[in-house]
Amino acid sequence: MTMGYSRLGFVSPFSHSLCLLLQFINFGIWYGGIFLMFWTSVERHILVFHSNLVRTTQKRLLFHYIPLLFFSLYTPILYFYLIFLYPCNHVFIDSGVRCGKMCYANSLASWFDVYDSIVNYIAPLLLIAIFSIVFIVRFVKQRRRLQQATTWRQYRNNRFISTLISIREIMIVPFQSTFFSLIQYFIDSL
Repeated sequence: MTMGYSRLGFVSPFSHSLCLLLQFINFGIWYGGIFLMFWTSVERHILVFHSNLVRTTQKRLLFHYIPLLFFSLYTPILYFYLIFLYPCNHVFIDSGVRCGKMCYANSLASWFDVYDSIVNYIAPLLLIAIFSIVFIVRFVKQRRRLQQATTWRQYRNNRFISTLISIREIMIVPFQSTFFSLIQYFIDSL
């Protein structure tokens, strides 16, 4: 539907149920994926540098399964409620991206938009980048501390470092447009 909108200038095929599904996928599932990537970058530290935190069943439950469950379900549940269950009047427009504005946007407090942008999108993306950079630096420092030769021409090390950098870059690219949108939002509200 989004590609059809980009190509045609209107949502095709247009139906209320497809519009709701598109909004849920674009927000609930997308932000859920970002939260999972954030938790993956944190858990990478735990598994590599603090493996004692997942050795026992209780610690594994506390430091692996509960956060994984939370970060997997937080945004899908939030947006499922806001899109499908929140009592508001749905108005769908076939000439708007995602079938127009979501109905809860007009009835919730304006601070929720800022909360939504910062907590559900900007903060996880920034933290993914920070945790990835810190992980690479810590990995290199630990190799040096253990007096293992760090040769950047080794295929395995290159692949590991390049994969981490690629993931960080992929997650940062959408952040730039969000950053400028947030600045525009604050400028317009003044």
